Amino acid sequence: MKTRMNCTPNQGFTLLELMVALSIFALIASVCYAALVPAGKGFRMLQAERDQLESSYQMDRRLRMDVTYLLRSADKSVHTLEITHDQRGEDAFDTLTLLISDQASLAPVQVHYALDEDSGYIVRQSQALWMREKRTVDWQMQQAVSFEVQALVADDRWVDVWGNNLSAGLNFTEHLPKALRIRWRADGGLERELVLPLFIAGDVR
Repeated sequence: MKTRMNCTPNQGFTLLELMVALSIFALIASVCYAALVPAGKGFRMLQAERDQLESSYQMDRRLRMDVTYLLRSADKSVHTLEITHDQRGEDAFDTLTLLISDQASLAPVQVHYALDEDSGYIVRQSQALWMREKRTVDWQMQQAVSFEVQALVADDRWVDVWGNNLSAGLNFTEHLPKALRIRWRADGGLERELVLPLFIAGDVR
């Protein structure tokens, strides 16, 4: 004898069940969003600080290398070192120019550090001297709002200019300051200071 089985067709979810499920999903999503957004902002802030520190260390190394490779030129119109000073309230917009023996170039190289007000970066410009084709290479080193350079002279004074102001009674073509003090400040408050002793690696004839 065969037994007939009654199969009830699957009617799916009711509208009420769907509304409850969507409400629970929205609640979970809002809780997760509230927890993850601050974490994401904190991560981005830490990443920005890390990038800033990394670029600062790169600038430290580059400055130290440039100062190590200083040269003196027989051409008196080309100074081994030049510093200009521009103070605007708490911010400085100084410039630093060095004549160096860059190992990557066959000719002496003049490098120039300055704060580019348009980009907000300290920019290093380099150009090989006495070459037929003069090409300037720009390198954005460090975001900053202030860039200050000072020279330590023989009587242990820090001066704001060098190489282009003879009123101080210093012979720029024959002597160098004892050291450079370089300070820069980023927008976020990060401040760096380098004190670099100076010496001449060689002469260019």
